[in-house]
Amino acid sequence: KESYEFGKNFCICAVGGYGRKVLAPYSDLDILFIYKEDFERERIQKIVEFFLFPLWDLGYKIGYAVRNETESISLSRKDHIIQTSMLDMRKICGSSTIYIKVLKTFKKDISKFGLKLLKKKILERKQRIVKIGYDYFRNEPDLKDNEGSLRDINLIFWGLKIFQTKVLNEPNKFFKLLSSKEKQKLRSSLEFLLLLRCHLHYLSGRVNDKLSFDYQKAISKKIFKF
Repeated sequence: KESYEFGKNFCICAVGGYGRKVLAPYSDLDILFIYKEDFERERIQKIVEFFLFPLWDLGYKIGYAVRNETESISLSRKDHIIQTSMLDMRKICGSSTIYIKVLKTFKKDISKFGLKLLKKKILERKQRIVKIGYDYFRNEPDLKDNEGSLRDINLIFWGLKIFQTKVLNEPNKFFKLLSSKEKQKLRSSLEFLLLLRCHLHYLSGRVNDKLSFDYQKAISKKIFKF
């Protein structure tokens, strides 16, 4: 009965980097709990605690939100950060009906307002680069924030997802967004940055995205086996 109620009334989704499947060893896990409107509040709290407490005990850092179906959509319409995280949403477990319902409504919103979202993300990225300073050739780069970093690659993927959603809703139109060469370059760049970031986390024993000189030498020896 417990599992039936959960599977019918509740859904757990990965969002953000967890949704994109690009976590480094010490990355946060971003989780969205979605429940049916009429599901009991006390039951919701117990289910959320049942999943989160063991993860906290294991030392994971969890970013999470608990929303019903309506809130999942209404809040994303008000906050572009929530909207961006939901672009990467994927189901972990629970009700497929709830997941599909929320995702379908979200995609309809993106097909209408996705370009506005993309403009906001581009502006946000420009402001962040101004804040950290223009320098494409830093000797000790931040793998997540500097120009040409993971944030820039994420921005490209979000743009592709937005246009893909528009294409799916307009089947007579086709956007050839990337050439085969561009796709390969983007894929290899992402894999290389993730490789560096994973090594950096393991060597640091913590969240660390700054590729300082001492780590550069240590990682290069591991990658190239000097």
